[in-house]
Amino acid sequence: MSEPESDDHAATSRDVEESRQELSAALGDLEGMVRSSIDPARRITERPLPWLLGGLVLGLWLGTKR
Repeated sequence: MSEPESDDHAATSRDVEESRQELSAALGDLEGMVRSSIDPARRITERPLPWLLGGLVLGLWLGTKR
């Protein structure tokens, strides 16, 4: 390989590595956002009253099915 080709190859390799790191960071951020948006414990602690009433209604409904 000549000198310019070697420099191009090295620059391309650095660009690819930087892109991989950026993609990895972006995927980590996305995973965190998805996990927090579907976390049932967080949703229940934010608004416990509807969950409590829903559980009560479900329990009453299941208890009267006999």
